[in-house]
Amino acid sequence: MTRTSCRFLAIVAALASALGGAAPAVGAAGGFAGGGCREPGAEVVQVPLPQVGDIEFTGDLGDGFEPLPLGRRVFNIWHHNLSKVQCSEMVRRAGVDRSQVCEGYGTERSPGYALRVGGEVPRTSNANVGYVDAAANRIIYPAALQGKSGFVCVETPPDGPPSLCPASNKSFFTMDGFIRVESTGNNIGWGSADYEKQVLYAVDWLEPRVYCLNVSDPADLSPCRGYPYAAHGFGTLRASVMPKTGRVILTGYRKAACMDTSTDTPSPCAGWPSSISTVGNLVGTPIPVMNDSGVALGFCQYAGQDSVTCYHIADGSVAEQGTELAAAGLKLQSMSLPNVTNIQHKNEFGRVSVFGTRTYYAVGAFDTEQGLICYDGETHDLCDNFPHPVSVKGGIYGVVADPAVNGTCVWSLGHGGILKSFSAADPSQPCGSNTSVVRVVPECAAAEWRAIRLSNQTFQYYDVVQVIVMNMEGVELKRGVLTVGDELSLQGLLVSGATAELSVQLEFVSELLRGSGAPEGLAQLIAEWEGCESHCLPSTATLTTSSISTTTSLSTTTSISTTTSISITTSISTTTSISTTSSSSTTTTTTCELQKLEHSLLAKKLHRAKVVHDHLREKLADHMRWHHPSEWKDVMRKTEIEDDADSSTGSADTDVGQTKFTLTACFLSVGLIFAFAAWVRTYHCRRLAVAGSAADVRESDLLLDVFIE
Repeated sequence: MTRTSCRFLAIVAALASALGGAAPAVGAAGGFAGGGCREPGAEVVQVPLPQVGDIEFTGDLGDGFEPLPLGRRVFNIWHHNLSKVQCSEMVRRAGVDRSQVCEGYGTERSPGYALRVGGEVPRTSNANVGYVDAAANRIIYPAALQGKSGFVCVETPPDGPPSLCPASNKSFFTMDGFIRVESTGNNIGWGSADYEKQVLYAVDWLEPRVYCLNVSDPADLSPCRGYPYAAHGFGTLRASVMPKTGRVILTGYRKAACMDTSTDTPSPCAGWPSSISTVGNLVGTPIPVMNDSGVALGFCQYAGQDSVTCYHIADGSVAEQGTELAAAGLKLQSMSLPNVTNIQHKNEFGRVSVFGTRTYYAVGAFDTEQGLICYDGETHDLCDNFPHPVSVKGGIYGVVADPAVNGTCVWSLGHGGILKSFSAADPSQPCGSNTSVVRVVPECAAAEWRAIRLSNQTFQYYDVVQVIVMNMEGVELKRGVLTVGDELSLQGLLVSGATAELSVQLEFVSELLRGSGAPEGLAQLIAEWEGCESHCLPSTATLTTSSISTTTSLSTTTSISTTTSISITTSISTTTSISTTSSSSTTTTTTCELQKLEHSLLAKKLHRAKVVHDHLREKLADHMRWHHPSEWKDVMRKTEIEDDADSSTGSADTDVGQTKFTLTACFLSVGLIFAFAAWVRTYHCRRLAVAGSAADVRESDLLLDVFIE
């Protein structure tokens, strides 16, 4: 190690470690035993929160019309009644007195919040279809109040009771919580929400009037331009949005018309007559049928039991045999479930919803047995595992997919306020349970598992969690119960074979303390292991990393000599290559950043390594120049002499006038710097391993910047 600066080499080795470069173990000549260093490791795994199956309230005899999922809660607004706002937690015992009633929305025996607007409780229609503004935490629904027709707006914060949306003091919104659209005072409803256009439609039952509320700006809720719409000229039973077409189907008793909403003001649809004759009567709620892109091809209606007719959205014509739309109608009318009548609920009670290419609704009306129906325009068939039989006392009104979980969970609301959740993939199963399963994989070539535990923040909401650890074949290895500060030891389990990865099942068996505002991913599992390869100083000045990512390379040599007591020669070469294996005993493969960062981020950091390397070299020269001026002059003079000698003889005498560092001093400074570098790199790597946002990456960058300075 003659003419090698331990200090400078250690700094560059530390920098390479902090940037993710792996360094091979030092051999005997380097002063470290050959096997390499070992260090512990850990991984933080986000645990999906469990969901509930059914919710049924007793006490006040009230119910709602449709489920309105919002975050970890599901709302419903009582229909044909004074409009209580009911809120249920999706997680068991997350609400008031460890019930599922949301905080601020009544009690388990008397659920619902009797919202008062201007001293009165608004009255709702039989089909008070609402709008969920997830971004603003609001529920909006049609109602009548003080002799006026309009829309009620309710603020629904994650914690605490609801409140009224503040008035804008415009002529139609002078009262907190109520936007007036008509002075008739009739109950309005029976409409649908268009989340693409961010509007909510409602109709005046049996009157030729359609209303619309623009909810695109939470600070400026206002009636849509050109409404009420009455060009269709007949008493309206429903207004049904046809997804991605800019058209709304208006149905009456055995009639239908098309309203074009693609322009600033509504108008009759081009290609349509003023109205068409249909089979739809009081059970004929339009059922949109989409293609594989989610664009409505048209709609179908029940004329009676096992009788369905479909109509094209382009012109209102009956779907001809052999068309995709007609085939959909045949699928719907030929469904068969034991003891279930294949007919929709009455028009004023039935709720049809869409999500993506799927259409959901229920059949069976107020019968004892019902059926859940799903048709998928992508497969041109009934959804897998549908129709599905259910039994809800009093029947099912609305079926709605939860957009917050990409439609994988579907909720139904029936008479008596009975909420049920079911999986979109298999309606025989609820959306979730009190059990979650996560997979744990070490981020390095670990040797032995150490323990698992749960983050302290998990127990802000849960008392106790039962844990079962399984190997890759599903065989149970260990089980235990975790509370605050506990851990389940995994000592004795090697990270190899069937235990190279682990599956951990967590059952939230305890009652929830509170959960109204519990964020997704609140529960965190922390798995720990022993024996990861650390970053040990190499015996030469060459640091080699092998990676699966395209990177850059740098090579720099600095030669500084002193005639007194210091001889410093630095030769640094960091090389990266595209490789998936490490072929020598002095090369290891880094995995942390390679798995967690984009290739561009790696290239950026390696470029920074070159910049920092040059910066450190200049810092060293400045330090010598200012703090050891006489030695610096001797260095420069000696360098010139050696350069002249090299040019004339082809070699340089590296031993004349030099006093070497002792190996003890060299390894001491290298060891101290390297220990710090290993800590920096480990912390940096773990932060990136669990980075879920740009903020985490920026924090790791800041740590690196501090180290560099």
